[in-house]
Amino acid sequence: ELAAHGLSISSFIRMTLSSVANDGLPKYWGIPNPETMSSINEAVDDLSKHKLKGASSYNELEKLLDE
Repeated sequence: ELAAHGLSISSFIRMTLSSVANDGLPKYWGIPNPETMSSINEAVDDLSKHKLKGASSYNELEKLLDE
C-alpha cells in the first residue's frame, strides 16, 4: 500500500511522527471501537471469574454463538 503511494516505511513513519509532534494525537486515537471494547470487557469478565461458556464441538459452539 505505501509503495503504491510512493512512500517507504521510513518516510511514512517520519511523516506520522512529524504530524503527531506538530498537531498532537488524533481526537479519538485512544478510544477503542465497540468491537475492541467488547473484547476487553470479555477478557475482564473472564479474569474476574465470570467464565464464558465453552464448547467441545463445532455444533455446540455454533449454538452458543447464536444465543
